[in-house]
Amino acid sequence: MASSRLFFDDFELRLDSGELLRDGSPVAMLQPQPARLLELLASRSGEVVGREEIRQLIWGESFVDFDASLNFCVKQIRRTLGDSATSPRYLETLPRRGYRFLRPVRMEEGTNGNGVTVPAEPPPPQAQRRWPLLTGISVTAAALLLLVFLIASRFPAASQSARLAVLPLACHGSGPADRQVCGGVTEALTAELTRELPHEVEVIAPTSPLAYQGSHKSAREVGEELGATYLLTGDADASGGHLRIGARLTTVDGKALWHQEGSATELAEAPLVYAEIVRGVARSLRLPLPAVTTPAAPPRKEAYEAYLRGIYLVRQRAFDEAVASLQEAALLDDRFARAYAELARARVLRGRPPQEDSPASLAAARKALELDPQLAAGHLALGEVLFKDRLDWQRAGAEYRRAVALAPGDAETHYALATYLTALGRHDEAIAAIERARELDPASMAVASDYSWFLYIARRYDDAIRQARDTLKLLDMTQGSLPAVAQYGRSWSYWVLVHGSLKKGDEQTAVDTIRDKMREIGEGAAAERLRSLPEILSWRVQYVVKKAPDNDYALAAVNAAAGRTDEALGHLERLCRSGGVGPMLNFVPVEPVFDPLHGDPRFARIVDCTGLPQDAPVRQRLERRQ
Repeated sequence: MASSRLFFDDFELRLDSGELLRDGSPVAMLQPQPARLLELLASRSGEVVGREEIRQLIWGESFVDFDASLNFCVKQIRRTLGDSATSPRYLETLPRRGYRFLRPVRMEEGTNGNGVTVPAEPPPPQAQRRWPLLTGISVTAAALLLLVFLIASRFPAASQSARLAVLPLACHGSGPADRQVCGGVTEALTAELTRELPHEVEVIAPTSPLAYQGSHKSAREVGEELGATYLLTGDADASGGHLRIGARLTTVDGKALWHQEGSATELAEAPLVYAEIVRGVARSLRLPLPAVTTPAAPPRKEAYEAYLRGIYLVRQRAFDEAVASLQEAALLDDRFARAYAELARARVLRGRPPQEDSPASLAAARKALELDPQLAAGHLALGEVLFKDRLDWQRAGAEYRRAVALAPGDAETHYALATYLTALGRHDEAIAAIERARELDPASMAVASDYSWFLYIARRYDDAIRQARDTLKLLDMTQGSLPAVAQYGRSWSYWVLVHGSLKKGDEQTAVDTIRDKMREIGEGAAAERLRSLPEILSWRVQYVVKKAPDNDYALAAVNAAAGRTDEALGHLERLCRSGGVGPMLNFVPVEPVFDPLHGDPRFARIVDCTGLPQDAPVRQRLERRQ
């Protein structure tokens, strides 16, 4: 039986399942209440649907916090559609009144098992007076639909605000290898909780709790700052090829809910230990227990230990070491899908020239999906290879969206999708995706600094500068436990402060920020000697020539900022000829520092070199300026 469907733009909503597709590829499976709300609003496109009417039709007389529940549903819909509350494309809020769906909608009726058309169920009868698509629908059918809504609303809703933070497990070993394995165990346990409890409870990504390690703040303070409802703490002993995890679940204010001391087991059987902890958490929070599935054959012990080291090193942005460990894991066990997926992604993240790393990265991602077609990490890795190394934009987008659909509670998938959407110039969707990543990873300097960069690329300079300053407030806390993440976040925050200020005409802030950076890198004497903006921008060009003579993207950017158009274009052309280093070639069309180059025919050829799709919003804007 084919289900009734709603179509708007390139989206398709299947009314029987709540599944949302884009260009035929699954985007997400909406929870029942957000799906019903989207159906209600979309089927009455262009019309204001009042809050009280929504309450009656979706929740009826259920005893729920209506405002919190409605806000949750609206946020879920906006996240899924890539919409923005401040610049809505799909869902408009009318304060104190209700909501209006803004796009034209087409409804397609379903068929029964004999191929006979079955009319799509209409929205409530109030809409029939005002929406021409629904004329001719019987009052009886409308009444039946209303009854369905009211009955469904009697069932208790899943928790809509519970958040779990998994604090780094205390490690019984003291050596670097022990700490890496224990760190990997925390990563893997957090990932298992995220996969198994994606809707019932939000699991905060590992970077944020790890950023607090060594901060001397109490668990309660960490949990409160992260917006957590519950904390999972404990310890791990991974010595001698065995693993024992002690885990304790508490409310953020310290009330004990559950604990498990655990017994030693083979390290390779760690996923079984994680599953026990997941079920213990679910049971104590009175959540639906994860389905019991036949466990896959465990990886070899040595392979799993190498894998744990590798995923910890990826978190630390030690990509060369991570690649070595993950390569070892894959070589030791050629059936270990997750090792192949993480290996492919680590190869891309280390930023080697594509012609050097791309074949092996692509092979590893494809191997991961051959072993496990439903592995979100495999689809994420393949998306990264296709987008950043192969410039295959269309297939990359499908892989990113598939990863988000399979792992909607994973911050990394939303972060990667946001990066891709930013490069396309789809800024509202990108900002919605990165904001979702920030909700799941609130203390990550990498996510926070890229959020400021994406706002800057969207030409929202005031918002970008404000976010960059907020990101730098995380620096002192982060640089002790995640020094490479801190360096990444600091560098991009400074970039946004300098160039966002220049775009606003605030030369003094740009000069002061560059001089602060000069002092940081040991160039204090030059900082005191140089005062004017032209002097400082010229010095910066010479500094990058000396420190990074082969980084054509950086050289192009600093030359463009200094007004040296020919030099900037020359470096971008060389970047194209070399196939690009890392993903930065993809961002040339959207980076504001290159705006002065847009009228030059050479720049148009450079945009062609990126493989940017013809229908990308940024390409259409660039072509209008030619």
